[in-house]
Amino acid sequence: MSFGSLNIKALIILFLTSLSVMADENRFIKSIHVSTNLCLVISEGEKEWRSQGSYTVRLHDWVDDKRLPAGAFYSGLVRPRDGTLENVFLIDVDGDGKKDVIVTIRVVGTGAYQSADAFKIQGEELTLLAHVQDLLPTANVVTALKKQIAAKH
Repeated sequence: MSFGSLNIKALIILFLTSLSVMADENRFIKSIHVSTNLCLVISEGEKEWRSQGSYTVRLHDWVDDKRLPAGAFYSGLVRPRDGTLENVFLIDVDGDGKKDVIVTIRVVGTGAYQSADAFKIQGEELTLLAHVQDLLPTANVVTALKKQIAAKH
């Protein structure tokens, strides 16, 4: 093997590694200050395809630090995703007067269908409340989640 072919192989490996790192830089990651003592961290799975894989929702002690607001870990869930995380927001979907965590996901490619998960925070515990999928691109995910919850009761 010649010196030139080794350099080309090294350059190819370096290029592929940099692509992997660049893809991870674009990952969805968001922290939300939930209450006086809690925050959530929501992120797409590392080293996975952007179009499918998993995501995590983690409940932490809130620390008053804009750079690193997540303190002690309390509870968390890993969920599958078919698409990319699009948004996270808080709204009461089960009618108990407390805000729930809503994560929306948009399918990559034809159709741009949506799915969404709703999570309930009870003390320091995080649980899945409802899941909807295959929603039209313009569908209201909150309405769909409320219907899903009402159908369970």
